[in-house]
Order: sequence, then structure tokens, then C-alpha cells
Amino acid sequence: MAVEIHPIQIWGNWDLGFSLDVHVVKSIPLGEDDYGHQQFSNTRSAIGELLYQFKYKQRYDYLQEIVDTIISFLDTHSEMKGVNTILPVPPTKNRGYQPTFEIADKLATELNIFCCCDVLENVSQVEAKGLSFDEKKKLNGSIIKRKMATRRHNTLLIDDLYDTGTTLNQCVNALRQDPLIDKIYVLTVTKTKNQ
Repeated sequence: MAVEIHPIQIWGNWDLGFSLDVHVVKSIPLGEDDYGHQQFSNTRSAIGELLYQFKYKQRYDYLQEIVDTIISFLDTHSEMKGVNTILPVPPTKNRGYQPTFEIADKLATELNIFCCCDVLENVSQVEAKGLSFDEKKKLNGSIIKRKMATRRHNTLLIDDLYDTGTTLNQCVNALRQDPLIDKIYVLTVTKTKNQ
């Protein structure tokens, strides 16, 4: 079942992109923990809470609701209809499972289109989370394309969280090297309020 969202258009070197909603609606500082890390009481958007629970609390039962919300969004945006391939943004951090891969794979299954999780690779060992915009720009070239397309198609690039767009722009730069990729659309589940 889809949750209420407030889509936000995001801009980059792709043809069209959206975030379904902000990740955090309200954040109240609580002070530092025993290790000196600032703690917050966060109120997340409905989709932000689903993503948080799925990604960090291993609530796999929320995957279907996330995918249902994406499908509901795509159904109302005809400009993104011609997609016939879904690619997830590659992770920097190795986890027991990759949330973005799981979302992309489930979405592709539901839409009955192709998903490939090994087209793009992040060769950097530096996680972009927490870096400044200038530090993120220095990671340029950390995304490489491992496979060429075998047929002409439009691609939907999926990510869980949009911050500065640096990683997404690098992914699109790598994909644009392939003459068989026509349109590249971007969809992120949530975005930070910073941008």
C-alpha cells in the first residue's frame, strides 16, 4: 500500500529526476551521547520512516510498501513511462544486503522490466555520507560502468537518499558513455533537506 508523498524534482545531468519526499521533516538536537556524537529526535516523512526502518533496522517487511509508493508515483508521471531497464546506484559501504539493490530488484519484478545490479560499480572506498560538497566533488570518477547495453533502452536509476547529487551525476556520466542508452531518469526514495 502506497504512503502519502510530496515529490520534489531534482536537477542534474539526467533527463528527469525526482525524490519522492524529504527524509526528515523535523529534527530536534538532544545533546551528545557518551561518545560525543550529537543526537537528534527526528520526525521523518512517511516514506522516510519506511526507508529508515528498511535500511537501518532490517525491517524487510517495509520493502513492498516502498515499492508500492514508487509504482504509484510512476503511474502519475507519464514522462517516465518509457523505462525498460532499472539500475540501482552502486553502494560504497558493504552491508549484509544492499537496500537500493533490493528496492530496484523488487520494483523491476513488479513492473516486469529488466534490472541489473552490476552495470555500475563504486570503486571508491570513501563513503560520501558526511562529506562536504567540495569533498564529494573530489570523488569524481569513482563510479565506473562495467557492462555495455546490448539493446537500445531508457533507464531508471534508483537510489535511496539524495543529498548533493554527486554520486548520481557520476553514475549518469558513466551511463552516457553507452550509445545504446537513450533517456536516463533518476528516482530517489528520499532526499535531505540540505539541497
